[in-house]
Amino acid sequence: MANFSVQHGMSGASAHGYAQLGNILGPVFHRYSEGFRFAKLACDLVEKHGFIAYQAKAYDAMGIATQTRRHVSISGREGRPHEKRRT
Repeated sequence: MANFSVQHGMSGASAHGYAQLGNILGPVFHRYSEGFRFAKLACDLVEKHGFIAYQAKAYDAMGIATQTRRHVSISGREGRPHEKRRT
């Protein structure tokens, strides 16, 4: 969806696609900062263009991305998913 939106233009569904990409990047690929930025992009799109139908989905994704980003920054493991946690 993100590639399609870049090639063909933005819509409300684009915001939803960016939001979901943000939710996948963090937990699955350990790219929490990029995930947060995609979720923020989704929120910015719905605000700028008035995509009210997708506003709740974008802000829900932003909430999830904020929680995962905060959790990772507190634990100090962002950017180092291959390292094991010391006990």
